[in-house]
Amino acid sequence: MTTIRKFISVLLTVALCLALAACSAKSDPAAEAKEAAEQFMAAMKGYDAAALSNLYAGNVESILLTDEDTLAGNHGSTDTEKQYYKVLSEKWVDFDYTVGEATVTENSATVPVSLSTYNFESMLDASMVEFNKYVDEIVAAGSLPSDAELEERVMQIYIAKTQELTAKDRPGTITLKLTKDDKGKWKVGELMAEDLDVFMGGYQAALARVNTAAESTDTAAATEAAPAVTEAAPAATEAAPAAPADTTAVSVAA
Repeated sequence: MTTIRKFISVLLTVALCLALAACSAKSDPAAEAKEAAEQFMAAMKGYDAAALSNLYAGNVESILLTDEDTLAGNHGSTDTEKQYYKVLSEKWVDFDYTVGEATVTENSATVPVSLSTYNFESMLDASMVEFNKYVDEIVAAGSLPSDAELEERVMQIYIAKTQELTAKDRPGTITLKLTKDDKGKWKVGELMAEDLDVFMGGYQAALARVNTAAESTDTAAATEAAPAVTEAAPAATEAAPAAPADTTAVSVAA
């Protein structure tokens, strides 16, 4: 009987130790904040609105990089436009990332995240070189296509240059800022436009620069042929030129 009691006592001690260890792990704020950041990044990569709604304190629709409809090639008014939206958003969600260690202060935390994305700055630069060459050639020939034809041409160039992006060689870093809600759950605070630009491989910053350069020239055909690119990242609207009437999100112009 004594042996049995000792055995039971040992089992109870082991169970208690395991319980204390489990409680200790669950009460580690830094580990919990990092886990929330990991889940958030996975949801961003998977454009998972349902998961993001439980992890993000802001407007989820404003940070989604794409959606199923766009990836299926169903967004846009022409076949070329639909293809452009599709290839662009495919590249945007195909990023790699590493989540760093969380720094916690009471009910707030910061978590650094390193990303590797496709280089959309180089894509836009190469696209505009080719498009301007095209415009110069047709102007020299004494003819000028319609706005619709120019828009079609520039989108074809964008598609080709985007498809040529094969290396995720553009590094970027963001810092996720998390706070605990009233239930003690960590949530990521609102992302800034510059954060979304990191996810998109510098697309918006490069776009703004390209547009500024285009507006400073007298090549009206190059500035007026700009197509709308995507509704995938509404939060970045202010970083882009005014969108056409059928676009409520990012306008990509060149």
